[in-house]
Amino acid sequence: MSQIRTMDRIFEDDNIRTNPFSVLSEVSKIVNGSDEKLARDAVIFAMEKRELFGQYKPILDKLTRSVGLFPYVDFDNLDINDKIAYRFNQPTENSDIVFHREQAEVYRALMSGENVVLSAPTSFGKSLIIDKLIATELYDNIVIIVPTIALIDELRKKCLKHNAYKIITHFGQEKADKNIFVLTQERAVERDDIKNVDLFVIDEFYKLDPAAEGDEERAVVLNIALYSIAKTAKQLYMLGPNINEIPPALGEKYRCRFFRTDFNTVSSKLLTLKAKPNRKQAFLKLIRTMNEPTLIYAKSPGQANTILKYLIDELPVIDSNDDVAEWVADNYHEDWNVVDGYRRGISVHHGKITRSIGQLNVRLFNEGKLKFLICTSSLIEGVNTVAKNVVIYESKVAEVAMEYFTFKNIQGRAGRMFEHFVGHIYTFDEPPAPVDESVDIPAVTIGENIPESLAVQLDEQDITNEALKNKLEYLHTQTSIPFDIFKELKGVPPSHIIALANDIYDHVSAYHKFLCWNNRPTYEQVDFCNELLFRYLTNGKGGIRSSKQLTFWWNRLKRLGSGKDFILDVYQNDTNIKTMDKAIEASFDFERRWANYMIPRLYSALDKVQKHIFGVFNMPAGDYSSFIAQVENLYEVPELIALDEYGLPLPIAKKIRKQLTLSKGLDETLTSLRLIKPSSLYVSDFERKFIEDAIKNI
Repeated sequence: MSQIRTMDRIFEDDNIRTNPFSVLSEVSKIVNGSDEKLARDAVIFAMEKRELFGQYKPILDKLTRSVGLFPYVDFDNLDINDKIAYRFNQPTENSDIVFHREQAEVYRALMSGENVVLSAPTSFGKSLIIDKLIATELYDNIVIIVPTIALIDELRKKCLKHNAYKIITHFGQEKADKNIFVLTQERAVERDDIKNVDLFVIDEFYKLDPAAEGDEERAVVLNIALYSIAKTAKQLYMLGPNINEIPPALGEKYRCRFFRTDFNTVSSKLLTLKAKPNRKQAFLKLIRTMNEPTLIYAKSPGQANTILKYLIDELPVIDSNDDVAEWVADNYHEDWNVVDGYRRGISVHHGKITRSIGQLNVRLFNEGKLKFLICTSSLIEGVNTVAKNVVIYESKVAEVAMEYFTFKNIQGRAGRMFEHFVGHIYTFDEPPAPVDESVDIPAVTIGENIPESLAVQLDEQDITNEALKNKLEYLHTQTSIPFDIFKELKGVPPSHIIALANDIYDHVSAYHKFLCWNNRPTYEQVDFCNELLFRYLTNGKGGIRSSKQLTFWWNRLKRLGSGKDFILDVYQNDTNIKTMDKAIEASFDFERRWANYMIPRLYSALDKVQKHIFGVFNMPAGDYSSFIAQVENLYEVPELIALDEYGLPLPIAKKIRKQLTLSKGLDETLTSLRLIKPSSLYVSDFERKFIEDAIKNI
């Protein structure tokens, strides 16, 4: 806090106007001191007020260059030696960008062929290094694994300028001669054509640690992706924030160089406020003072909605966003609070809204049409915005106290290079105490307690722990399920599969009529399957807590499809859902969490198990593949559902379906979308803008 007061005192506007040289003298003393982080912060605070320094800007450029912040330097103000240093930090001779000092060091290490693990602050510019590696066109096949669909979208758009490459984000897309795969770990392990990888990148690598991820299943799948792809990849680049230590085995196995740096290009001011007279009133008092783009962190989608209601009651209607408000009201429901939020320059971003609406909200925020964006970790993890401020409404993730690592991640979202040099973070709780963060990577450390769903993916020569060998020996020798099926069902615990299989073995005749079906199962068959799945493979997630409930929701989707009718049915017939907001979010959550992911994953496992067991007894088996595809695509054409990730909402995609090539693969659909002339379409101006943006970003 004392450093903040010092910076505020030094860089007061009147102080700079009156004594610009004296202010720069103070900055120079800090720069020449022993604290490199403080020196950078002092220069960045000065850059925030650059225009006030007038004729002394060349001195500021000299100080900026001395701390390695070359991107902020005016090249024309440098002397010959500094110009040489500037050129040295450019990726190529005629490049349009310049790296800061430590970016350049990492880039040169990668260009020399080294494997690199980089831990650096959010504002370091880790993804710029990826961009410039791609620009060299030295790599034929690049694989980039990111944790969220939102990050897939952001990276895909950044890669569009690299015309030599085909960008692949979906399972159904075919490879070209030069490819950039941008995938979540789940999509990466689905593909069997990821071979001859020249550069393998894992973003947010701390998620390899099951404890850090908070979701063992996703961490296991990410470890499987690392283990399988890195085996043959020519080069590895792993990046993430605020990690102090990696397992020694990682460096040994992959000959990695670990860069740990606190080099930042944006500074921040952390202000802890009193929640008086209560949290809500203190929050609203703060909001009334804010005129710059602000992210508001909420611990959950439910809290995000509560905050949205607070702000709707507090803020006036503005003269913008009527078009988006009307469109959302028409296509989802006019009573959704998001509609009123748009009219007041507010919206939300979390896992219970559609991907295209999430993309729209980020775009509106970055364009200045939304002043406040209320988000959960779905946005905090990686997606860049123009936020000057971050307000942490409550320092929790769901109902768990926020850890230091998460707090630092959120803090890193305040400020943006060249726009907001100094970000402001406001919290109503004491910040978590600093800790040194380390990360465990089970696919590398391979200890006795490695998750069994990961252990079955490992090569025999990599397993040296005797207890683990014995566990795997049992899985190899048990007779319920072939070991190969465990390997095929990536991320599903083998013990759960064995328990499911043994139940079917014990009741093979009684279960046969419920499990032997193709394409169109009856309600009773789906209900029976769901009961087995809940008994052995899932405890439920989100709003679905029982097999009966899952069957009911599946049947609703089958009858009504995705859209307004589905939402209205939820609102009118679910007694525990009292508001339209909850109905809409429950609908989106079911579609994203269950229809798009959980049901396909669970039924794929059950499909393999029943096929094997009925084959043992020479009984006809079912085939669930068509059912899985139908549910995964919300009983719609698959390509229309995929377009949601390209920023085209399903209601708009349906309107232009006659102009699209469908059912021949996503590549063909994207090609046909590129050829559309939006001006000729019978759609609203707002929808036309959606279509134009989608075309521009494919």
